[in-house]
Amino acid sequence: MKNKVILLSVIIVFVVLVTLGCIQYHKVNAEFQDYELKEEKIKLNQSHDISVGTMQFNNLSYKIKEKEILVSADIKIVKKKDYPDQYYNNIDANLFLRVNNEILQQSDEFKLKNGKRIMPDRSYFDKHNVYEGSVTFRYMPLDPDGDNDLELSYLDRNGHKLKKLYLPIKVDGGKIV
Repeated sequence: MKNKVILLSVIIVFVVLVTLGCIQYHKVNAEFQDYELKEEKIKLNQSHDISVGTMQFNNLSYKIKEKEILVSADIKIVKKKDYPDQYYNNIDANLFLRVNNEILQQSDEFKLKNGKRIMPDRSYFDKHNVYEGSVTFRYMPLDPDGDNDLELSYLDRNGHKLKKLYLPIKVDGGKIV
């Protein structure tokens, strides 16, 4: 009799948990129905809209240092005046370098124009709501002097809507072509 009561209790608890799980699954699933992913090819020296305001890449450079490759670009982010301060604070985490459609590397180093190392992940905007600096990526390809397809990417988040902004870079013989 005692075993039957324990078994019945376990079955009832299991059924209640499964029912609650199904209800919660449907709530979460309904909440994320507006998910969207878009891709947008960007160009150097042009402003592109992001959820915070605008972003612009300038002065792309590519250096070979021993066996490492350094890819750098100047970055300028202008924040909208009316954008709430509830921003995710993760601009630096959303910048990536893709190498030969395989390696996805997160940003390595940020520097402001004055040389100070500060990532755009805090209250980085000055009184004019502008962040100006440079971002550098490091990677070690199998053939540094060979043919490499690079892609500087930024993943913009606005709620459940994601937009991948990417700048294709073609390297041949150790130089950007």
